Amino acid sequence: MGRKSLFGIIIAALIFCAIILSIETSLSGWQITLGSVIFLFLTLGFTNFRNSSILLTMTLILYLIVYLSIKFNWFGIIPGAVNGIAIGFLMYFGWIVPHKPFSRSEYVKSQESPQ
Repeated sequence: MGRKSLFGIIIAALIFCAIILSIETSLSGWQITLGSVIFLFLTLGFTNFRNSSILLTMTLILYLIVYLSIKFNWFGIIPGAVNGIAIGFLMYFGWIVPHKPFSRSEYVKSQESPQ
């Protein structure tokens, strides 16, 4: 079983748990979905961006979402956030594989040298 298959199974289990949680409790399904989507994008942004102004903006959005969810008693966003963060980290570490950048000069040298 490959790494992508294993991460796919884990992601499916997390989504399944979030659906069961929304059915068995009084948490709203749209709140869990909203929390998953927002925190998925925030997690992927935190892991990929290195610009300080973008990270500042994303952190402010994160704090605003947490504040509004607590203020308006949208507690369904919390399990959705956990789901979105877990999926974001699994996608980052599972599918986004670092690779060596293509170098045109190295390619030309390898084609010119007799082997």
